[in-house]
Amino acid sequence: MANKMVLLPVLLSFLLLPFVSTALTQDFCVADLSCSDTPSGYPCKSSVTANDFYYHGLAGTGKINPLIKAAVTPAFVGQFPGVNGLGISAARLDIEVGGVVPLHTHPAGSELLFVIEGTVAAGFISSGANTPYTKTLYAGDIMVFPQGLLHYQYNAGTGPAVGLVAFSSSNPGLQITDFALFANNLPSAVVEKVTFLDDATVKKLKRLSVLLQLQALVLSLLLLFPLSHGLNQDFCIADLASGDTPSGYPCKPQAAVTADDFYYRGLNTTGPAIPAFNIGISSAFVTKFPAVNGLGISAARADLAPGGVVPLHWHPLATELLFVLDGTMVCGFISATLNKVYTKTLYKGDLMALPQGQLHFQYNVGETTAVALSSYSSANPGLQILDFALFANDLPTEVVSKVTVLDELQCLVLEVPLLSLLLPFSSLALSQDFCVADLQSPDTPSGYPCKNPNSVTADDFHSSALASPGPVIPPFNTALASATVKQWPAVNGLILAFTRVDILPGGVVPMHTHPRASEVIFVAQGCLYAGFVSSDANKVYMKKVCKGELFLFPLALLHFQYNDGNKTAVAIASYSNPNPGLQITDYGLFGNDLPVSYVVKTTFIKTEEVIRLKALFFPSSLPSAR
Repeated sequence: MANKMVLLPVLLSFLLLPFVSTALTQDFCVADLSCSDTPSGYPCKSSVTANDFYYHGLAGTGKINPLIKAAVTPAFVGQFPGVNGLGISAARLDIEVGGVVPLHTHPAGSELLFVIEGTVAAGFISSGANTPYTKTLYAGDIMVFPQGLLHYQYNAGTGPAVGLVAFSSSNPGLQITDFALFANNLPSAVVEKVTFLDDATVKKLKRLSVLLQLQALVLSLLLLFPLSHGLNQDFCIADLASGDTPSGYPCKPQAAVTADDFYYRGLNTTGPAIPAFNIGISSAFVTKFPAVNGLGISAARADLAPGGVVPLHWHPLATELLFVLDGTMVCGFISATLNKVYTKTLYKGDLMALPQGQLHFQYNVGETTAVALSSYSSANPGLQILDFALFANDLPTEVVSKVTVLDELQCLVLEVPLLSLLLPFSSLALSQDFCVADLQSPDTPSGYPCKNPNSVTADDFHSSALASPGPVIPPFNTALASATVKQWPAVNGLILAFTRVDILPGGVVPMHTHPRASEVIFVAQGCLYAGFVSSDANKVYMKKVCKGELFLFPLALLHFQYNDGNKTAVAIASYSNPNPGLQITDYGLFGNDLPVSYVVKTTFIKTEEVIRLKALFFPSSLPSAR
């Protein structure tokens, strides 16, 4: 027996060799920030240590901006290269009394806010029904903000507020509405065309924005685009009473959705104890927090008593970002490709990234309870504990012996098993070439259920929806015809959709975003001006585009088109989502029942001007009209 135990490490190393050749080419890709970025992230750094998966930058209060009385300290790929390509990142939010994070969007990520200290009022505006969802959050509360939607936070208490924010992207982007419209070199004449503001107002706002003193009137006139052009869903609150699908649960009816659905208080205290490991775990996965359904993000809290341990395990469907709220712990993971261990001692305020599917662990090395908040790049990351997978089920002992190089006696008595050679597969790819939408069934986060394949014909893949112009929308002098999943069920699940845009002379497609899609337009007739505003440098990219030419609008960024010629311009727009969504900036600000006080706090517009604007757009939202 002793000789066999001595030989085990050698035998294991030889047995691992064949599997290295079949492993993924990379378990992670720590960003080499000296290289240029790419659409999927930075090139990989060649020399990696445990320090690359560790970040201390969120441990202290950020630099407060005097205008908004708040600080956002990021741990995006630019600051924390370890998250490169892992689909997750974080930030620390510090808001002083009276402070605000004004209305903004994150074009490339959903956001999960966990309040560590104080009281925060938060909310977002949906793009489909233009409904505001608002909630007051306290320490231990959590709220989710779907990707690309206008949202805000402000301090609603009498002391400082602190929050940890997680994003479903390593570089989620940030676009502050006021600054995108007025604090750049977008010509005043263009702003007038795409927002219906008059010349004097635009110039005044631009002057004030440059001085970072945006406290003036934002006056616009907007008539809503037909709702058929809106996003089929900005979110999909899980209907847990229905069966799960590979992409998530069916959606709860949106008419029944309230702000409470985006709120969860289950992480404010220690979770149920697991005595064997001396820990308590509480989760905010989709089964506990249905709002994260389909949003690619979730969270959990772990409380480790002195000596407590989260044993070797992995999450098959998600990368984990661990933030230490209190205490001291050792955290580490094992690379599947290199079989290398990366460990680090973490203290309060530290972060560590644990790549998807990699074996990892945590244990408390301090004398007090250690508390960690983990965010995941999936609404349901999955969990498989190595010990339990090998020894806590009815897998026959002789089978365990065969597949782990342990003999049967060791399998019976071993408390800490060796690493198994073959990790179990967590999921299988769908066996379908297409999924023509069954529009009679409830929607899901990834689209509609599939029509019976036996009833699918070539006609399902053909559409004449764009053969002629759609109805003209008079204020904009523009006609829209759509071929999204509602009009063309064949695009269901195929991550694309189309729209025909006919812009009459003098017509405009006003400033707007598509929360879930990038857009490419192909000009089929005439010429038009097209442009968008970047979220990082707040830079305007505008170009005259003529017949046969293309122009690209990146995911969820503010953009517009207009025709200043004397002939109708026709463009075909394609989207990277069968339901791209539509949120028109002016209407999102003033065309709903978001309270006047909230608009004032999050846009810096004076109260009397907000009342005046709401009287134009949504009179019933004013107290005097109720």
